[in-house]
Amino acid sequence: MLFGRLPLSSLSRVAFLALAGWSAACSSNSDVSAPGGPQGTGGIPGTGGNGPTGGGAGASGMVAGVGGSAGSTAGSGGTRGTGGNGTAGSAAGGAGTGGAVITGDAGGASCPAGASATLTNVMNGSVAVGAKISLTGVVATSPKFLASKGSKGACTWAVFVSEPVAQAVPYSGGIVMTLGARAPLDATGAYGDCPKGTDPIPDDTAPGDALNLSGSVTSYVKSTCATTTTPPPVAEVRITDACGIQRTARGKALPTPAAVATPSELTNSANDAAHRKWTGVLVRLTNVAAVDVPGGTGPVSSVGTISLANGVHTRDRVYQPRAAVFAPNTTFASVTGLSHLDVCTWSLEPRDPCTDFNPKSQGCP
Repeated sequence: MLFGRLPLSSLSRVAFLALAGWSAACSSNSDVSAPGGPQGTGGIPGTGGNGPTGGGAGASGMVAGVGGSAGSTAGSGGTRGTGGNGTAGSAAGGAGTGGAVITGDAGGASCPAGASATLTNVMNGSVAVGAKISLTGVVATSPKFLASKGSKGACTWAVFVSEPVAQAVPYSGGIVMTLGARAPLDATGAYGDCPKGTDPIPDDTAPGDALNLSGSVTSYVKSTCATTTTPPPVAEVRITDACGIQRTARGKALPTPAAVATPSELTNSANDAAHRKWTGVLVRLTNVAAVDVPGGTGPVSSVGTISLANGVHTRDRVYQPRAAVFAPNTTFASVTGLSHLDVCTWSLEPRDPCTDFNPKSQGCP
């Protein structure tokens, strides 16, 4: 009551309002979005001090705090042009504060941890499709790459991972996928490039990175494959909706590639049991000839595939936009890659045309 009787200087007004904003931010409930603080009014126009704090972060971090009425702008202190600068919102979500409008970080979506699992248990069927899981210490065996861009601009990013083992064996690998922001439409109505840095997999992920992550075990095959491909492929077991991805180390040793005694297990003619063994596993084929495409230009097709004489197909999905070039009648001493259902064709995915083919692609150092 005494405050109502005393004249307030500009400084005391700012202190009073800052105290009020601090009190509002601390009163948020961890189960709901915290309400935004009132719009700042402190500061004399042109020289105002800091505005009151925007919406406080939810204590649990599960939902974003809401600043003001929409959770995206902060209360302003003094006038916009010369008010005191505020601080950015917290990672859990909370509007920034200050004279200039500063948008707080909305915070990441919640990431259910799921049950602790291993790649081996996921791929051998011990973990059911649909389960939410967490993997610890898996090792990236490829760089991050664009797995697909849908007809409506949906962008799926991926990385191949392995158990931390010295020798690749059946069930020791897998593929982790996330969705990024959609590709933008250009002036002609065509979709442009998929925006990088808009999904949870770090853009600089490289072979040898140790990762912790959570995700869902799914089984997927495109619905049209049954009528467009002969023989139609079986579905691929994947870890999708990956989140909470943490890189804990770099430069880990990669497993020695496994030898596949029956190459047909890497093709569309194989059944689910065979593909579960080899999906995402680093494998190596030896002494295999390439089949040249019509026209005498060599074995690489217009879409980057190479058909091998043993029935296996390779694809350039991981090393795009680089291209592999081989002379006609090439026989490979070895081809190394990772097994993956690429659209409607089970393929071997080399990671680099200069290191995973022997002989290496033309144009390589």
